[in-house]
Amino acid sequence: MKIMPDNYRQSSQAFFAKTGISFHGIVFFFRQPSTNEVAMLHFDAWLPDEKQDWILIIHHLQAVFAVINSLITEGRVPPINTASVVTDAGAHYVNSPFSVFLSSKMHTQASFDITDLWHFEAGEGKSRIDLHFAHVSAKFSEFMKGGNSINNGMDVEKALATMPGTTVHQLHIDEATRRRLQKKSIATTSRRT
Repeated sequence: MKIMPDNYRQSSQAFFAKTGISFHGIVFFFRQPSTNEVAMLHFDAWLPDEKQDWILIIHHLQAVFAVINSLITEGRVPPINTASVVTDAGAHYVNSPFSVFLSSKMHTQASFDITDLWHFEAGEGKSRIDLHFAHVSAKFSEFMKGGNSINNGMDVEKALATMPGTTVHQLHIDEATRRRLQKKSIATTSRRT
């Protein structure tokens, strides 16, 4: 999803494809052990740069696993055996480097088993993540009607601060890490073909 700063909302002349604040969402489903009811946690992340790729998704999943593991350790979330994850990453982000990462690293970083991992492009109306983004959009509208503007990621965090069940944070992906992962993905993909 892209969040357009106010200056892009005013005129279509300044608008073009990948401009804006990168915003990525994950909905995490698990069963409450005591009641067997399904519980959901929402995790949103923003980046100041304009890159939306598999590296963003991996970093966001790693951050989500770290937060959930700490919530379990603190006793704020019950122990989780299995979980399902829905992201707003379209299928075009889910490529072989992403799959290699998932198969080799994901189970070592989560203290639970991921039974399902779905990727849906936001706005297609097919999943819980679309409902979540509808709530996010409503919060943005409410925030701007209050005389505020959304021009950067900190404004995004302020706008969503009162949204229940949602964690919003900035992802930091330094360029050295991005280049290292891209080189590794090229080597891995080359070896597999």
